[in-house]
Formats: sequence, C-alpha cells, structure tokens
Amino acid sequence: MDSLFSRGRKRVFSAASTRNDVVLSLPPSWRDALVEGERRRQKKSLDSSEERPSAPEVCLVCHGFRHVRPAESPRIEPALLRRTILHPSPPAFMSAICVDLETTGFSAQRDDIVSIGAVELRWDGTTLQQWVLGARSFFRTVRPSKPSSHQAEAVHGLSFEMLRDAPPLEDVISDFAAFLIQLDGNLPQSGQTEENHRAKPGDLSAKKRCTAATTAGCVLTLPPVIAHNANFDASFLQRAVSGAGWRVVWDEYAPLTCTQSMFRALYSHQAADLSRACQFCGVDTSGRDERHDALHDAQLCGRLFLRLAEKWPFRR
Repeated sequence: MDSLFSRGRKRVFSAASTRNDVVLSLPPSWRDALVEGERRRQKKSLDSSEERPSAPEVCLVCHGFRHVRPAESPRIEPALLRRTILHPSPPAFMSAICVDLETTGFSAQRDDIVSIGAVELRWDGTTLQQWVLGARSFFRTVRPSKPSSHQAEAVHGLSFEMLRDAPPLEDVISDFAAFLIQLDGNLPQSGQTEENHRAKPGDLSAKKRCTAATTAGCVLTLPPVIAHNANFDASFLQRAVSGAGWRVVWDEYAPLTCTQSMFRALYSHQAADLSRACQFCGVDTSGRDERHDALHDAQLCGRLFLRLAEKWPFRR
C-alpha cells in the first residue's frame, strides 16, 4: 500500500512537507480517501475547463419511459436520447405535431376534452433551424358529457351551452386521424396558407377508412407529439381516444416531448407555465391573457420549442 501510494499519488501532496507528513501518518484507508478526493477534484476542474457547457440531468420525454440528457458530454449520449425529436439526425419521421387540449377539469379519468388544437412541425435538415413550423393546423371543439368546472371554464371560456352543438368526441377523433394521415409524408403546396391547410370536418377519407375497418377496430397512429406540460395532454388524449373505440399507437422513437421540461432544464429559476416561458424566450403571447385557445396554445408551444431547440446544449 505504501509503495503504491508513494509511486503514484504522493506528488499530490508534495506542495508542503508538513501536509505530506500528516497524510502519511493517517491510516491507509484515510490516505486513500484523501488521495481519491484530490484526484476527483482535479478531474472536475479539468472537465469544467472544456468548452462544452455542463447541464443538469433532466427528463425530457415522458410517455412511458425517461429520456435523460447526460451532464458531461455528447460522447456518452445514451441510446434513448438518440431516439428523441431533439437529436440532430432523427431516424425516419418528417413531421411532428404540437398539441394542446382544453378540458372540463384536471382529471383524465373523470373529465372531458372540450377542444383540440394541433399544428404541424416539419423536419428540414438542410437548414440550421432543422425544425420549422409547417402550414397545416387542426382545431375542433368537442361536445362534453358534463359542464366544465368553474376553474377550467375560467381558463378556456367554453361554457356547456356554447358546446351544445359541437360534434361528439368520436367524430372529432376521426377528423383528427384524417389530419394525421394528411401530414404523413405529404408536403404542402408552395404559397398556400395555414388557413388553406386547416383540416375541416369530414373533408378527408379517414372516416371511410375507419368505417371499413370497424370490425377490426380503428388505429390512431401518432407522429412525435410535442406539448407543454405534456403528461397532462397525453393522459387525456390516451383516455379519450381509447374511450372513442380507437387504439392509440405512439411514435416508436419520440412519443412525447415536453417543452415545459426543456424550459425548466435551461432556465431552472424561471416560471415555466406556457405564457411566461414564451415571454421569457421572446415569443409573442398577445391575447392569451383573456382566455386560452387550444389552437393558439399549440402554435405557441411550437414557437417555444423552436426557440428552446436553438439553445439546447446537444445541438451539434
């Protein structure tokens, strides 16, 4: 033990002979602990001098498992991170959706969806931005089975009377599936506007496909989903779609990315609700103070994601 200590580690304490004497007089286990502590301190100091910024571990993708961003280096990037929407080389998907739901309350088991908003996010690996907001969007109100709680109605402003003539959830889910089919690999025509690409009730073929496949059951295949406070939206979406008789298939590589988790990872001392996160990142939130609109919030989520992705330490 002494020969090993003098051969490899004694130089750590050579700055002062008195200190060296004190260390050598300690029991071997104590000496080893001191030497190991000094070695770790020096390694930490060396690592901190590198150009890469350090960042805390953070859960970014929610649905069913955790994706972890390591604190030290992209070279030890875990396999799960390579399968998220944040990786600079996504495997196969060309589009994602930013989703927001307004509901009658805050329990996915007891409350209903009253509106669904979604906007397209498209992959463009030829640009520095890499992800860009697409032209297509989706918005529906939904007829709930019961009135919203006072707290929820104060947020979205949709009363039970206002929603009495809205379509039932089953029809809205069918339209939503049609919207997703439209996104799958089909680029919008040049010069066409978002309004031209906003999905309208019954204007696509998903209802026919679903009707033909009723005996086998309908499948809602989701692209990568991005949302703010994503577990909330995912739990409502999963229950609502399943309750409407559809089977939900989440994306294999990046099922759910949470912009709230991303924001908290980058700005841990800032309020992380959608309004204040957007304002902090320079995203215009005009009109959101009056009431929350699912489509507007989905658009804000998309713009916030683009701002956060620009600053994400893993961009190479």
